[in-house]
Amino acid sequence: MLAHFEDGKNVGNGSGFAVTDDGVLATNSHVVRGGQALTAVAKNGDRFDVLGILADDPEHDLALVRIAPTSGTRASTTALPLAPADSLAVGQDVFVIGASQGLDQSFSVGLIAAIRDALPEGYSDPRGAKLGPFVQHTATAAPGSSGSPVLDAQGRVVAVHHSGIAGTGIHFGAHVRLLADLMAATDFAATPVPLGPKVGRNLAISAAVFAVPFLAWLLFKLQARRQKAKRKRPLDVN
Repeated sequence: MLAHFEDGKNVGNGSGFAVTDDGVLATNSHVVRGGQALTAVAKNGDRFDVLGILADDPEHDLALVRIAPTSGTRASTTALPLAPADSLAVGQDVFVIGASQGLDQSFSVGLIAAIRDALPEGYSDPRGAKLGPFVQHTATAAPGSSGSPVLDAQGRVVAVHHSGIAGTGIHFGAHVRLLADLMAATDFAATPVPLGPKVGRNLAISAAVFAVPFLAWLLFKLQARRQKAKRKRPLDVN
């Protein structure tokens, strides 16, 4: 689980999983986008500070972050293997392990319902992935599951869960090929871009410089979206 704590309380969380044995985790871009400090909570309860972002791919809603040990814990992690990109098949069993509604290590079972190059016409993902391929699956994934691994029967990652259609059993994840490509393009030895309050303040200062023209543009866009919303069912990004 990747959690944001305030006064020792979990006030919001997503999910993630190790892709290297030395503390690199995969998650969703929208999980780390807010600039809030995050803590990785392991199955045994150990906590690790999220040092920052090594790679961010908002178009596919993927991110790689590096964690560091806190007092009394080890820095090592156990990476999940990635399934070959061509091994995915419609109808195969899949499993999701995440933090649905903050309930860490939640396990659900489903199958791959479709592999799509793009989202079906009439649906939109307001803050998540814009580009495919998308792995459509039926394993239960409530809010808090964003960044969960979607696994095959061999325990290999076939997708990274990021969203679903509200009120249905339809869920989507980024295809494992996209994660493999992001990892191949990432310098794991680089200094991660930090999260936390300073990031939020810097973004606020930058935003203020462009506030006046941006507000005019935003009002126009909001009006256009209201018209589109009447014709679209929005996705529920977990």
